[in-house]
Amino acid sequence: PAGREFPNELKSAVLSLQNTFETLLPNLTTGKAFLKNFYNMALLQYMARSIETVKKDEQLIRISEFNKLISSLVRDEKAPFIYERLGTRFKNFLLDEFQDTSRLQWLNMVPLVHESLSNNQKNLIVGDPKQSIYRFKNGIAEQFVALPSIYNPEKDPTTERNSAFFNQMGMVSPLLENYRSSEVIVLFNNTFFEELKSTLSASTQEFYESIEQNPMSTKGGYVHITSQELDLGDQELIPFIIEKIEECKANGFNHSDICILSDTNQRANKWAMALTKEDYKVVSAESLLVQNEVKVKLILSYLKRRLSPSVQSEKKKFAELFLRLYNQGGFETYRSYIGSYKDAKGKDRTYFDDERFINDFFSDKTTFFYKYENLYDLIQRFYEIMNWEELKNPYLHHFADFAHEFEQSKGPDLKNFLDHYTSQKHKLAIQIPESDDAIKIMTIHKSKGLEFPVVIIPFLNFDNGIRRGARFLVEIGEYILYSTLSSSSNLEEIRNMNRFELDQIAKDKVNQCYVGFTRPEQRLYVFNYFKGKKFGRIAHDIFKKMNDCIEDSNGKIEYESGDINAPAVKRKSSGSNFFYPITQTEHLWFPDISIIDKGLSDEENKLSQEQRLGNQFHLAVSKIHNLNEITDVLNTLFAEGQIEADLQNQLQHDIEELFNSKVYKEMLNGANEILSEQSIILGRDSLKRPDKIIFKDRETIVIDFKTGSKKEKDFAQLQEYVLTLKDMDLPLVKGFLYYTQSKEMIGLN
Repeated sequence: PAGREFPNELKSAVLSLQNTFETLLPNLTTGKAFLKNFYNMALLQYMARSIETVKKDEQLIRISEFNKLISSLVRDEKAPFIYERLGTRFKNFLLDEFQDTSRLQWLNMVPLVHESLSNNQKNLIVGDPKQSIYRFKNGIAEQFVALPSIYNPEKDPTTERNSAFFNQMGMVSPLLENYRSSEVIVLFNNTFFEELKSTLSASTQEFYESIEQNPMSTKGGYVHITSQELDLGDQELIPFIIEKIEECKANGFNHSDICILSDTNQRANKWAMALTKEDYKVVSAESLLVQNEVKVKLILSYLKRRLSPSVQSEKKKFAELFLRLYNQGGFETYRSYIGSYKDAKGKDRTYFDDERFINDFFSDKTTFFYKYENLYDLIQRFYEIMNWEELKNPYLHHFADFAHEFEQSKGPDLKNFLDHYTSQKHKLAIQIPESDDAIKIMTIHKSKGLEFPVVIIPFLNFDNGIRRGARFLVEIGEYILYSTLSSSSNLEEIRNMNRFELDQIAKDKVNQCYVGFTRPEQRLYVFNYFKGKKFGRIAHDIFKKMNDCIEDSNGKIEYESGDINAPAVKRKSSGSNFFYPITQTEHLWFPDISIIDKGLSDEENKLSQEQRLGNQFHLAVSKIHNLNEITDVLNTLFAEGQIEADLQNQLQHDIEELFNSKVYKEMLNGANEILSEQSIILGRDSLKRPDKIIFKDRETIVIDFKTGSKKEKDFAQLQEYVLTLKDMDLPLVKGFLYYTQSKEMIGLN
């Protein structure tokens, strides 16, 4: 840009690359490509030098560099000092999941294993190249395929000598018995992956030399595959998932026996949210993202308003979220706050009437823009004005914890907190404990090493191409080029790298499929709705070749094997009794945290429908002051999960009946103010809280709503309320009891 110079470090980096690009220039098709590559390489060098400067100044070593540092110390030493104590302390080594070990990790372990073998000690390496799915973390399964030799593509002389010794001392022992899965699942996998092997490149086929397994389990099994070329979204797969969940439940499986596997965290969370809305309990290794909760979105919008109160877009976003959350007439209500005016040039302009919106829903600006002491207090006070019970919503609770932890370490800076949340929101999730009635949802990567009675894989159409725009460092002679890959590039090295990367991606997807298909013990369900030439197409063509496969006129394939009525093998119950914290609102000073063992209390405290109806009636009436508010308040309470859908119509009827009654109308007529559940502090440990107080010019009416039958203590409690209000010099205090079941309004004599 004009008037701006590159930093000196960047200038130096550009000059140092001049010879490189003069060499590459004849091979670049356009000047634009040359300039783009030139800039990228210069920028990379500048960034690298800047990072080195920071590390040197602050004396830092990145974790990713640690293995390289160790490797440089031990590479050419026969018995490096760093291992002397370890080598004499430990005699035997067990390396598990070896197919996911990085090159440097293995080379750094070689001296220890070498020392152990030299003393005739036994060592064990365990792994399966077919389950290599961590290439993105530098896992190199080729190391496992090369055993007992050491993978050494660089032909390093020291590694060659060690490799010859390992080859002499070691042996490979394949494990052919499968004790996990039923015979039906093992035989299906033998057939499917033997056929899939033929689609792989020669180098990848080495990973699948040992496919055939012998089933050892006596459990009954069942496999069901559905495959069709059809473009379905993640949400459209939910009915199929629910169908199989209910099918398993009917056959004796618990929800905790079922695991739904996904290729990505994002897809797993979509399914988790959808199943939660269908009243299924789910537990996930990735769990449920906090950012998906609409109340969290609203509090974030509010925080942005507090950070930038004058920004019009934030005012509109907050209003839209609020109206959508509380079903306040939707877009029509939102549009009613859009005003218009003519500017100085006579043009029509629109604006959002934020002041009227705040007055309508939050009383006034003072209530909305309240004072606060710190970041955590800011969030807690917003929960209060929204009447949200934090402990009843794990998303709100987790968000408040996240804010508190941030504030403890980095201070109460609102802007920094919002930036920090933005960077962490894709992995910030609530954690739900496992229980017998919770379905597991996780990614295939997280499932490796685990097993489940039932596995459902709703999506098999993995993307098997190079990510668009992805750039790679390609070695060209003495130089390195930072470029995208293409099969039609003018540079042979880029074409070769493109072929290699596509082969590696194909291997990753096959391995990912193998891990998913080998997790189940008794049942495997797969839905393969695919589009394009991704992995789903390859799997579909193989399913078509299998025996017992049926294809209809629409190209839909159904494969079924085994006995769907095979009994579920009962697993030991987790026996978990979870603890639920209860908010203590009746104590004035230093309340203790109360926790209740819900598993033990449910049987003793199970409420009848009449009792639940009475309690929810009590709650709703405490928040309603006139007939016109009934529908909106009930919708809000239902959205918050505080009233049941089955009782909402009955509540609507009963509350309308109360407000239309002659007695209650007379009580409300001429009211100056109505307070619901207003606490009256009488002393340090004494507090009164009438359900409703109606203030008039010449009288004061106190009403207490009761859900049970008539009791003497009800009248005694009401008498205390009346006497308390009389002591406050309020005019002509009258007391009434309203029994929700009998619908009786009884006055105090």
